[in-house]
Amino acid sequence: MVGYFNHLFCVICYLMKYSVEKIKTRDGLVLDGLFFNLRNRNRAILFIHGFPGNFRSNQKIIEAFIGVGFAVLALNTRGHDILNITHKEKGGYRVLGSAMERFEDCVLDISAGVGFLKKKGFKEILLAGISSGADKVGYYLSQNGDRAIIAAIFISPGSNILIGRKELGKDFQGLLEESIEMTRKGFGLLPILGNRLEFPISYQRFSSLYSENSSENVFPFHNKKTDFKILAKIKIPILILMGDKDKYFFSKNIKTIANLLKRNIKNKPSRVEVVRGANHSFENKEKELAEKVKNWIE
Repeated sequence: MVGYFNHLFCVICYLMKYSVEKIKTRDGLVLDGLFFNLRNRNRAILFIHGFPGNFRSNQKIIEAFIGVGFAVLALNTRGHDILNITHKEKGGYRVLGSAMERFEDCVLDISAGVGFLKKKGFKEILLAGISSGADKVGYYLSQNGDRAIIAAIFISPGSNILIGRKELGKDFQGLLEESIEMTRKGFGLLPILGNRLEFPISYQRFSSLYSENSSENVFPFHNKKTDFKILAKIKIPILILMGDKDKYFFSKNIKTIANLLKRNIKNKPSRVEVVRGANHSFENKEKELAEKVKNWIE
């Protein structure tokens, strides 16, 4: 089935105006970007995939954005897939991926994508991130101000700490303390060994994902007293779209979470919306999602 959808995506790419781009970061890496350029448009979406996805993971959402008139750059961040080989501009490579990346380096990746779109002549850029891609967009915007970026779209954001606690149970706290200590001692890039996790991950990446004071803790839904301090730094309009069938909210009441966000996001005309019937990937709700983004922007 996965092969079928990948084939379908390639057919759609062939029928549209697209290109595979090599996008260079300030620290000398070369990232792949799938660029759908619509003529006579000055507005584009930079789409950031989640953990541990890549630029094809959300192909139907990307197709839907194109269908309502957006140009789209779907960017492979240095954290694409669990592990990857990312080439350097001047030769050589680095072993990266979701298991190994340093979260704060997302600023370099997103900045490179924004720069690419500006060079292509786009005057208005929307940053869209899904799942952990929303964390990256949120952190980037809390650190940067660029007049070309007119809005942020957060799709299916989640609390990594809530997810970690639910999935790891009694092992969570011990693994977190071990990861923080190993990172402090300089062994952060070593993988956590054994069968405690379903996927390989380094100590520093684990502590980044699940620490309360981490830059990655953009949507701390697990904390009812949170003030969303990272989101609070964003000055441009924000659209947050969540599905009421998103399994990563577990037993949490999604309306309560939505109201928590509404109380804490002060900049207008920001909006928080729960989409009925939508799961974490917005499967079969892609067109509805794209229409909501288009209507909100307009």
